[in-house]
Amino acid sequence: MQEKHLTTLPPPPPRPSKSGYSLYALLKAPGRLLRPPVVIAQNPQGLGDKTVLQVRGATRMKLKDLTLDDLLTGKLLPPLSLKDFEEYLSWVEHSAENLYFRAFYKEYHEFYHNSAKVGGRSPADKLALRNAYHLSIQAFFDSSSPLELNVADNLRRQLEQDHAALSQLGEGEDQFLSPDKFEKVYDQTIKSLEHSFRKWLVYSVRNAERNRGIFAKVVGAVTLLVGLIPTIVCTILGENRGWRALGIPFWWLGTVVFIGGWQHTCLVAYLFGDHRQLRPWELIRESSASSSTSLVPSYSPVFDGDLEKGHGVEASTGTHTPTTTFGSRPTSFDFSAYNYFPVAKSEEELSDSSPSKIIYYPAVVSPSLSSSSPVWASLTEISEPLVKRAQWETIVTAALYGLCATIVLTAICLSVPNRR
Repeated sequence: MQEKHLTTLPPPPPRPSKSGYSLYALLKAPGRLLRPPVVIAQNPQGLGDKTVLQVRGATRMKLKDLTLDDLLTGKLLPPLSLKDFEEYLSWVEHSAENLYFRAFYKEYHEFYHNSAKVGGRSPADKLALRNAYHLSIQAFFDSSSPLELNVADNLRRQLEQDHAALSQLGEGEDQFLSPDKFEKVYDQTIKSLEHSFRKWLVYSVRNAERNRGIFAKVVGAVTLLVGLIPTIVCTILGENRGWRALGIPFWWLGTVVFIGGWQHTCLVAYLFGDHRQLRPWELIRESSASSSTSLVPSYSPVFDGDLEKGHGVEASTGTHTPTTTFGSRPTSFDFSAYNYFPVAKSEEELSDSSPSKIIYYPAVVSPSLSSSSPVWASLTEISEPLVKRAQWETIVTAALYGLCATIVLTAICLSVPNRR
């Protein structure tokens, strides 16, 4: 067995580019409010390389019409890309193992059947399947792994029995299970992903994090109260009731800002363009990019002959490169299609203080990560028109609620008699 020692994990993915507050964008706000983006439902067949925003038809498409397949097949743009979904699972739900297991299962299933040739599998193919199988057991079914799947007890017991039977086989036997043994686990994983996908769609519409949403609600409530000042003053001093109308714009604006904050949609950020705040995990990339200190401990991927079980990093550049291979072709068993992947530690690094044989970047960083971005955290641009449309609907809905609240408050305040 050959070992390669690396000093740092691959760097996290690049932080999204920042967007500033532009006067030009503010001047375009009335046009954006009057002409919201319209997305037309797509025909899933024959799309080629087109995304949902490029396809035109007869039926308008809404955010709720999206499916998990739309996401997994790469038809959506940020903040609805597969990468964004992975980060939501990694940092918010802490259930990215479902997405990673789906990737493993699809690759394992495909290679298992494609490698079953007439003359039998080659030794290289058998070794690749063995390594991939054991990595999956370590990553998804080891109780000490940060990527352990939350599967039903009966499914876990069945897998444990199958795995125990496999360990009794001789050296000449196949040291890996058929993908059919994972099928029920895969089905349960897909159901979990479907549930997470629906929650993520709601989360992705917001352009403000929790702290800014709270700030917006406070500002909205204060603005509403300020609108009551003319009524209170006129009532006490006996002034003309017409002065009470000065509170009307405050009642409307306060309601809009408050409802927007309730929905995590900042009116100011929206008026300056289709933007959202950077997430907490995106902000730490900016600070860690200028630091030479890794946020996680060093590791030593273990290599077995020419078939590598770990992950490769170019020592000079820190660039992540997929290294696991099936025979002569690369595979995504090292989860190289994703940014936060499990990395097997070498035996020499394992100790009583090591909770797992898997290093998982969010699991290391999450305990020290803030639950929300600061109120004035930087903004980044939104590309997906479905999210733009959803934010527009939130703002328009808030404006209509503001109009209703203004009518009610105006009627009440104008009807209150003066004390003099």
